[in-house]
Amino acid sequence: MSDSTLAPDIEQALYALPPIGAPLARVEGQIALESLVRRFPGLRLGVPASEISHSKSPFIRSLTALPAEFEAQRPAG
Repeated sequence: MSDSTLAPDIEQALYALPPIGAPLARVEGQIALESLVRRFPGLRLGVPASEISHSKSPFIRSLTALPAEFEAQRPAG
């Protein structure tokens, strides 16, 4: 794939960079889960961690499901 508006040396340099999609998605997922746990302290896994399974795709490592339970916390006061 070529973009004729770029000089050949710039185009080659851009395609030589490592993709940032997967690492960025991991960081986003980590931030999202940490934020949920911080905001909802009663949130926990709905099954033992040993029962969590990953997809069988050789290209993407993802959870098939993430069962959760929530125990509502009453505000203090």
